[in-house]
Amino acid sequence: MGYIDHFDYWLQKQQNTLGRVERKYNKIYGILREAERSLDEYRQSLSPEAVARVKKDFEKGLMLQWKRDGFEPADVEVEESRSKSELAEVAKARTLKIFFNIISSIEEFSSDGFEKAPDVTILTESILFPLIFEPVMRGEEAYYLDDVPYSALEVVKRGREWVQFFREAIPVAMSTPEGWVYQGLIQEWWVNDALPLLYGERDDGWIDVKPYSHKSMMKWRDEPLSQALEAPLIHDAFELMKKHGEEIYETTKLREFTRATIETRLNTK
Repeated sequence: MGYIDHFDYWLQKQQNTLGRVERKYNKIYGILREAERSLDEYRQSLSPEAVARVKKDFEKGLMLQWKRDGFEPADVEVEESRSKSELAEVAKARTLKIFFNIISSIEEFSSDGFEKAPDVTILTESILFPLIFEPVMRGEEAYYLDDVPYSALEVVKRGREWVQFFREAIPVAMSTPEGWVYQGLIQEWWVNDALPLLYGERDDGWIDVKPYSHKSMMKWRDEPLSQALEAPLIHDAFELMKKHGEEIYETTKLREFTRATIETRLNTK
């Protein structure tokens, strides 16, 4: 095959490729045009009230984005338009979500991403449910966190070191009756180390808060349909986190914190 033949062959390939690209472009363009027509029809079908609602939702999302990016427009009235009860809900959910992510990050302690510690999580929850979650849900504002504390990464680091110690020293899962005997040790760590790091001070009354029993936590874990009846405050706490979770991620450093905890997992090999 001569140079001319090679060139003709190459040119034909380029023309075929260009034809495929052009056909894909036309297809995509057609889809976009159809979507635009559908959107126009949808706009025309909306009542003035519906248009106002859509506009308000859009402005609210824009304000949240600006706040996350560090802007504070003087004319932001999104927060002012919300009821006190809704703002209280968000404050509770924010604190609970921060603690939930700290607990989850301690559970996912291994750098390989496969070795986890759900047994330590259920034991930790038995301590923090009555110690933190319940007072937050009762509206005790002294327990509220406005954002992820800078010390949260250190708490996760130390918590993971405890998990690694338990894995090496104790032959049973912490969620078994045999492992549950270490509940007091974990409670002392939260009361004397982790919580003072997160809140900047220690409360002498924390050590007197009675953790949930092994029986009640196993029922919480294994019988989700009974949670609302058996532990209504804790059930409502998880519902609040679910309801306001996306907003919390958008208006706090929780997303960056979660990313940082992934990058600092322990090498357990």
